[in-house]
Amino acid sequence: MRRPIEPIGVRGPGSLGLTLLVLAATGCGVPGPEGYLPTPTEAGSHAFGGWIELRISGTPEAEVLEGELLAASADTLWILGVDEAWNVPTSAVLDGELTGYDPQAGRVAILAVLGTLSTASNGGFLIFTAPAWILTGIFASRGQANLPRISLPPEGWLELVPFSRFPQGLPEDLDPARLVGSGPGDSGPPGDRP
Repeated sequence: MRRPIEPIGVRGPGSLGLTLLVLAATGCGVPGPEGYLPTPTEAGSHAFGGWIELRISGTPEAEVLEGELLAASADTLWILGVDEAWNVPTSAVLDGELTGYDPQAGRVAILAVLGTLSTASNGGFLIFTAPAWILTGIFASRGQANLPRISLPPEGWLELVPFSRFPQGLPEDLDPARLVGSGPGDSGPPGDRP
């Protein structure tokens, strides 16, 4: 009696671990405090701004600032960190990234892993279909992870306005320092407040 054909490289739990490792390494992490960024469906009604990370010139070792984007104009960004607030001239920004919402790229990666596992039913064709699922999963989850991200500096700083807490501009009578202690690092999104 002939032995059944065993697909190469898809034996036992080791292949699942490898698939998970490869998909996890595709850059699906979300910046900011855990649970701070809204999902894509919640983003339109989220009361906070997006999470911004900036490298600033004119400081030793190009200081990195991160926090909630309060407001943006053509020449200034207002950022609320966990312990302090900053107004940063856009001319001082070397580079950075703004993330508007949680893209939930991990869900895409999970679907790709399930698709890869489903190729076990493909018999010998598995040598073609499993790598196709893995590669597609890597590119799809990475693409999903990058959807809400804007690399800085953008072509125009006003591109950041829709992702700020105050898209109409910082209110004249508001001192951003008064918001310290009420931002994302302390209270999280509105649904998580006590």
